[in-house]
Amino acid sequence: MLLDGLNEIFDKQNQELCIEAINEFKRQYSLVDIVICNRIDSYERLTTQFDFQHDKVFINSLSLEQVESYLNQVTGLEGIRSAFYTDLVLQTIARTPLMLDVMILAYRGGSVDELLYLDSEKLWERLWDTYVQKVWGRTKGTSYYSRQQAMNWLIWLAKGMKKSSKIFLIETLQPDCLQNSKQKYVYGFLSLYTYIFLIPFPLAHVVGVFMFPESLKFGDLGDMLFAFVMFILFSSYFTAYIYEEDKNLKEQKIATVEVLSWSPKDVGKWLVDSLIYPFRISDQYHEFRGYYASSDRYILVHPILMTLLYIVTLPIFLPFIWTIFTAISPFMGISISKLERKIEPNQGVWRSLNNSIIGGFVGGLTGVLVGQCLILSFLCIIYLSDLLNSTNGIAEFIDINIFVKTGLICSLIGLYLGWLFYGGASAIQHFILRLILNKTGKIPYNYSRFLDWATERSFLQKVGGGYIFVHSSLMEHFAQMKQDSRKF
Repeated sequence: MLLDGLNEIFDKQNQELCIEAINEFKRQYSLVDIVICNRIDSYERLTTQFDFQHDKVFINSLSLEQVESYLNQVTGLEGIRSAFYTDLVLQTIARTPLMLDVMILAYRGGSVDELLYLDSEKLWERLWDTYVQKVWGRTKGTSYYSRQQAMNWLIWLAKGMKKSSKIFLIETLQPDCLQNSKQKYVYGFLSLYTYIFLIPFPLAHVVGVFMFPESLKFGDLGDMLFAFVMFILFSSYFTAYIYEEDKNLKEQKIATVEVLSWSPKDVGKWLVDSLIYPFRISDQYHEFRGYYASSDRYILVHPILMTLLYIVTLPIFLPFIWTIFTAISPFMGISISKLERKIEPNQGVWRSLNNSIIGGFVGGLTGVLVGQCLILSFLCIIYLSDLLNSTNGIAEFIDINIFVKTGLICSLIGLYLGWLFYGGASAIQHFILRLILNKTGKIPYNYSRFLDWATERSFLQKVGGGYIFVHSSLMEHFAQMKQDSRKF
């Protein structure tokens, strides 16, 4: 087993956790041979070390004799050979195989006089400038992108990677990469109201047609007005609720839904808690009190009065509460986690889209159950009232259409919420962020194709589903350059 790039893990604590996991794996599978690649200086700074018996193989820099031998074997390197013998800084850089290849690509068949007697910082800058120019010269006429476009995108990428991490994953793009408050406001507005708009208006139309079939028909002015009012109500409610409850949205973060798992144990725990919850009067009081004291809630009734009202009506609504809790119990067993390893570009967002379909399906089924529970609970209340008053009012409400209509409406709501919370929202937020970055000239429309293109030109290197610059100094070189302010 070959494990490469331990030092590429950005956080030191995570590096040590990784070593502990490898140690545990080795204890369980002692016969498995493992080769681990890491920088010596990075490993020696860690407090956690490998505790199994192992041999160390050091890969040192090239010797001056090896570099000289290689230069003598390749034609067209007379200028590099001449400079190599006279410049100590150039000798130090050439001892790294990658930089030796970069030097050969940049100056093969040409003069290296411009690199002579420069300090290390200036030499790196001049070397990468020439390298980039040679790469563009090789790809002239065969590129999807103009040099100006690609340079602008690489500069923006390098600046972002310098601030955040060594490995760039497309799905880790976050709204904090937007440059000014105007762009962040546009992102917040679009990401919130886009998925708020997707379902309330069609849902309002369905509600109007099915609940008021005599007075509302497709195309009538009354239908349009009713749908518009319902849209405003649904939008306002969902906007306030989602913004208040969704921490990621409130902090303008995109949290992908990459892995969904379902636990029967969590469902059982939820069902047990739901049986006890209605009788926790103190919890209800504190909840009412929190609503009452909150500055962004408008509840004018004192929490004590609300609690007394809750106690009085509890016997009536207890079957309703229990049936609703039971109906939504499948959702309570769903947990969200991240993929441990990404192998494809933007895999997290694509997994979120796939999981949103699963969430929508589960939500739709749950909505049907909730709708039927609502009707059955309502009929139970009417039946109890009939027994107490010796009437037969329940006969007026028993109609198969009520079950069909309520089930359809609740299934649409459940489908939408399941789709939204289990991947749909994060996918839409990611798409809107990419759209804004594209329109402001920071990234192309098809980002993965561009990153693969940059990898083919030896600017980037692919690591699983992510990308890194071929050398940290190349990233620094792009990061210190100025971006073109024009939009493409």
